Amino acid sequence: ANDADVEARTESGLTSLHVASFVGSHEIVIYLLQHGANIDSNTVRGETPLHLAARNNQIDIVQTLLNYGATVDAKAKEAQTCLHLATRLGNIEIVSLLLKANAFVDSETKDGYS
Repeated sequence: ANDADVEARTESGLTSLHVASFVGSHEIVIYLLQHGANIDSNTVRGETPLHLAARNNQIDIVQTLLNYGATVDAKAKEAQTCLHLATRLGNIEIVSLLLKANAFVDSETKDGYS
């Protein structure tokens, strides 16, 4: 498994890092980042691992991705940032982490949500 492709994707564009970030596999996230996984890789919907971690309230993963330099204001297809997702879902601790990482507060989605 040493020569496994850390950037292998599903049809929807998910990498191992996307999946590990969504389900909260902290050790796997760190392993993948240490082995060259693209931290800002996009799915077909434009979502980064940070989007998926924020959506699923994975607080430790969000912090780790931010520590490793994830783009805090990355925009998915509908121009949604991680801050939009966390706010809409009421994930207060993640909102706080994103704000501490200087997330842009006034970013608008395509439907005008900010």
